Amino acid sequence: MKQMESFGNDLVLDVGANAGQFGQELREAGYRGDIHSFEPLDDAFAILAQTAARDARWNVKNCALGAERGESVIHVSNNSFSSSLLGMLPTHEEAAPESKYVRDQKISVETLDHLFPDIVSRKRSIWLKIDTQGFENQVIAGAKRSLAQIDTVQMEVSLTPLYDGALSIEQMISMMSSHGYCIVDVEPEFCDQATGRLFQVNLTFHRY
Repeated sequence: MKQMESFGNDLVLDVGANAGQFGQELREAGYRGDIHSFEPLDDAFAILAQTAARDARWNVKNCALGAERGESVIHVSNNSFSSSLLGMLPTHEEAAPESKYVRDQKISVETLDHLFPDIVSRKRSIWLKIDTQGFENQVIAGAKRSLAQIDTVQMEVSLTPLYDGALSIEQMISMMSSHGYCIVDVEPEFCDQATGRLFQVNLTFHRY
C-alpha cells in the first residue's frame, strides 16, 4: 500500500480477482480509488459482484483476460483460487492437495487492449495486478498497447514449474524488462508447508 501511495495510483485493474480478496485488502488498507476486477469463475464472480455492489468505485466483469478475445475452458480447482486455463503439474498438487482440479468451466476471454478505452477515459496512474495461475504472460500479450499507460504491474510468478506451459520467473522478468519495467518489490506467496520450499512469489514491477 505504501508503494501505491508513493506512485499516486488512482486506478487498480484486478485481473484474476477470484472472490474479491485483493480489492477488500486494498479497501481495508485505505485505498479509496477506482477498482476494476475481472474474474471468469461463475461461483467466485457471484461473491465478487455481491461485495463490489456495496462500493460505488468498484466495477466487476465476468471474464478472463488473455492474448486474444474468444472463449476457452478453465480448470476449476477445489480451492477455487488455484484454478487455471493451464494444466496443473504434479509438484503443485502434491504440495497442496486441496488445489486439485475438480471440473471444467467454459469462459469468456477478453483482452485488456480491447477493454482499456472504456475503462480509462483520461490519464490515470494505474496499478495492474495479475493473479492468473501461470497465464500472466498471456494477459500481458493482450495488453501491448495498454502497457504504455500502466506504470505499475504486480503479478504472481513461480520459482518452480507449477502449471504446464507457464513461463519461468527468469522469462517473466525478461519479458517485463523488455516492456520497460524493473522489480521494486518481492513478496512470498505460496510454499510447501511440509518442507518450507517457496514455490511462488508476487513481484511488483514499475516503469524505469
